[in-house]
Amino acid sequence: MKRVYKIGVIGPFASGKTLFIKSVSGGKNAYFTEKPVSEAHRRKIKETTTVAIDFTHMEWYNGNKVHLYGTPGQEHLSGILEMVDPVVEGYVLVLSTDHVEKVDSHIQQWVHRVPKPVVIALRTEDHSGIPEHIPWLQREVPVLPWDPSDRKSGVEVLKKLVEKLPETR
Repeated sequence: MKRVYKIGVIGPFASGKTLFIKSVSGGKNAYFTEKPVSEAHRRKIKETTTVAIDFTHMEWYNGNKVHLYGTPGQEHLSGILEMVDPVVEGYVLVLSTDHVEKVDSHIQQWVHRVPKPVVIALRTEDHSGIPEHIPWLQREVPVLPWDPSDRKSGVEVLKKLVEKLPETR
């Protein structure tokens, strides 16, 4: 029987959640809910932000499908994560090496927030790989480097999560 893997894409503000969905889907069958950033201090970081649920559906291996549900990273929109949680089987936690000093605290905050399988996509646009201070995490939660310009690296993250999901739901 064919399967639909339902995966949430979570992370803090400006970590690259929408970019992850755009990258792995190639922009096909994708729906985004970005609006201009209203807070001046955040506008210095980026111009638009997700305000609801980004979504894409795509073909997967062996005739299966993947649905990705991207949530906002702003704390005041955290209720959206609560809406997505009953639907999804696991999560991709997107983090950026731009703020490497915050990676550990973000992992602790987000991994314990969702009681389902999690894989971390660590955004490394400079091809630097995973910083040396976080390999210990890979025993508990897989941490994979993700380059937004390389669709295959995002697909590898999804493969790792799919491996962790139960056979049936």
